[in-house]
Amino acid sequence: MATMINMTCKCGCGRSKQVRTADVKRGWGKFFSKSCKAREQEGRTGQFADFKERAENDGEESGWGHPHASGWEGHGQE
Repeated sequence: MATMINMTCKCGCGRSKQVRTADVKRGWGKFFSKSCKAREQEGRTGQFADFKERAENDGEESGWGHPHASGWEGHGQE
């Protein structure tokens, strides 16, 4: 059986789990779950907040609300 060590989540939630030693050597097993990893990554990079801000600022300027967009009626017709 593989050797296991107890790892505490790096996001700060305080939860811990048993992780294989081989996985720890690979750099895996640092977080309790994917949501913990996402929380830590967002705090470090702020990418999702930037994405949401761009989406809110674009609003009608991109997509269907654009003044030059033809919608489905003009799709494929030039």
